[in-house]
Amino acid sequence: MSFFSIARFWGLVAALALLSACARSGPAAPVTSTPAVVAVPTFTSTPPGSADASQATVAPSATPAESAPALLPTATLTATATLSPAATLSPTAPAEPSGPELTVTGELVNVRSGPDVAYSLAGTITAGAVYTPTGRNEAGDWWQVCCFADEPGWLFGGLVEVTNGDAVAVASDIPPLPTSAPAVTADPTAEPAAEPAADTGSEQPVAEEPAAPADDPYSSTAGIFDPAAQYHIVGYRVIGYGENNGGIFNNGGQHMIFINVIDGAGNGIDGAVVKNAINDNVNLVTGSKGPGRAEFEMFWDPYKLYVASDPSGPVTSQTTNQMNTAHPHIPDIVGRLGPPEEEYAICPTLDDRCDPPFFHAHWSYEVTFQKVN
Repeated sequence: MSFFSIARFWGLVAALALLSACARSGPAAPVTSTPAVVAVPTFTSTPPGSADASQATVAPSATPAESAPALLPTATLTATATLSPAATLSPTAPAEPSGPELTVTGELVNVRSGPDVAYSLAGTITAGAVYTPTGRNEAGDWWQVCCFADEPGWLFGGLVEVTNGDAVAVASDIPPLPTSAPAVTADPTAEPAAEPAADTGSEQPVAEEPAAPADDPYSSTAGIFDPAAQYHIVGYRVIGYGENNGGIFNNGGQHMIFINVIDGAGNGIDGAVVKNAINDNVNLVTGSKGPGRAEFEMFWDPYKLYVASDPSGPVTSQTTNQMNTAHPHIPDIVGRLGPPEEEYAICPTLDDRCDPPFFHAHWSYEVTFQKVN
C-alpha cells in the first residue's frame, strides 16, 4: 500500500470518530461568557445628628453586569461655604492725650524763684528746652518747672509754649512775694539828683513819676541823674512804632538795648563795664559791637543800667530809667508807641491803654553814656 493510501485511511478514521462523539453529546449549548461580579461601592447617607454623621457607610454590591447597570446614586457632596462675617474695622481710638509739656520759646529766659520778676533769679535757660510743668500761678501767666539747684523754678508764660496746660494745677508751694523794693542806686554813696543832666540836644530821660506803694517792686522806675557822676546819660531814646523791625505788636519786632559809652570827645571807649542796678544779670563789656558799643536782647526782667568801670578803674555813673517792655518807665513811652487810631498802640496818652504790664509788645532802647567828669 502506498503512503498516500495510508494517509487517506487514517484521515477517514478520524472523521468518523469525531462524528460519533458529536452524536452522543447532543446539540451544543450556546457559548456565553459570564461577566465577573464587580463590587461597586454605594454611599448610605447617615442622617444628620447621628453618632456617625461625619462618615459615609460604604457597602459592596454584587450585582451581575449582564443587566444594564443602573446609575447608582452618588453621594452629593455639597460644599457649604460658611462665610464668616467680614471683620468689622473699628475706628482707631484716639490716642490718649499726652501730659502737659512746656517748651521755652524765648532765646534766653530767666528762671525765677517765684511767679513774678520781684523774686530772685534762679538761673537762665535757652530756647528749645522742654519741661513738664509742675504747677502754675492763679492767673496762669507763670509756670513752675523742676528743678534749679534742687528747687522749683518759675518761667513767664509769654516766653514759653505750654500744651495741655489745663491739666496743671495751681501750685501750693508759691513762696511769699518779696515786699522790699529792689535797690536801684548805682553808686551807694551818691545822692539822687533833683534835676536831670544838662540838655545836649538828645532826648533825655524823664525822672518824674507819681509815688507808688513801698512794696511795689516797680515803684522806682525813674533813674538816678547825679550831676557829679563821672558818666552822664547824654542820649536816650525808645525805638518803637514804625521802626524796630516790625513795630510794637509783632513777633518779628526787636526787644533790644543798644549801649554806647564814649569819652568827652565822643570817641567810643572799649572795655567799659555796664551793669544792671536792679540785679546782677547784666555784665556787658563795650567793644563787642563796635567802638564803645554793646547790646543785648531784653526780656521780662527790668533793667536800669549804669557804667560800673572803664579801663581807668571803677567809676561813678548816672543810672537809666527802667527799661522793659512789660513794666517800663511810663513817661518814656507815652505817645511813642503808636497813635490813638492804631489798634495795638500802647500809651498813646496817659489815659489810653497805659496800664502795665504790657504783654507781647516789642520795642527797644538806645542809651549813650559819656564821661564828662
